[in-house]
Order: sequence, then C-alpha cells, then structure tokens
Amino acid sequence: MEEIIFSRGRRSGVKTVGMRYGRGKVKEGDEIVITEMEEDGNMMGWEEGGKGSGGRLK
Repeated sequence: MEEIIFSRGRRSGVKTVGMRYGRGKVKEGDEIVITEMEEDGNMMGWEEGGKGSGGRLK
C-alpha cells in the first residue's frame, strides 16, 4: 500500500502517521518501540494510536 500525506510540518505529519498507523495496524498487546532520542511532540501520535488499539508505547 502506498499513501502520501501532506501536512503543515514534520511534527504534524509524524503525529498523523502514528495515530493512523496505530489505529489501523496495532493490536492489543502489541508494543510500539521508539528511541530515547525521540522528541515529546513526535511521541504523542504513537501514544494516541496505541491507546485506541490496546497497544503500548515502549
């Protein structure tokens, strides 16, 4: 599947991708792994995507 997302900026784009991917692909019990170097603003989308699907951020 290929998709193009247009956003206002990087942070907005990363948040959108995290939320949409998390809600569509992450299942209960799944872990979303990110690095310690990730900015707080970028983690928000992954957190929201994981909450809706039962996944958790690690």
